[in-house]
Amino acid sequence: MKSVELRNISHTFASGRSGRGLPDLKVLDQIDLAIEPGWFTAFIGPSGAGKSTLFNVITGLIKPDQGQVLISGEQVTGKTGHVAYMPQKDLLLPWRNVIRNATAGLEALGTPVAEAAERAQEMLGLFGLEGF
Repeated sequence: MKSVELRNISHTFASGRSGRGLPDLKVLDQIDLAIEPGWFTAFIGPSGAGKSTLFNVITGLIKPDQGQVLISGEQVTGKTGHVAYMPQKDLLLPWRNVIRNATAGLEALGTPVAEAAERAQEMLGLFGLEGF
């Protein structure tokens, strides 16, 4: 089973000005992709190539015009909450330290601050970030 599978993914951004002769912008065109468990995958290309749009489709932040996203065999197209990623520009909350930034999602879901901090500290150790 693939960790991540994309089937026939296409997405177009409406220009909002098609009446003025400006065409819509097709960013993804029938993308098929399979990522095996344990693989590291990088999407590289110039600005505007569709890398961020592809990530946003995988994470469910953008629902594609067509196609399916599967995570561990489960169809998750357009659903959020199954994947997390760090965008090219970090968007940390500058008034929070590392642990408090790491716990922001758990806190938003109602996890008590102390429990969220304990869980985050355990996870930071897995990534060699203990002590921050």
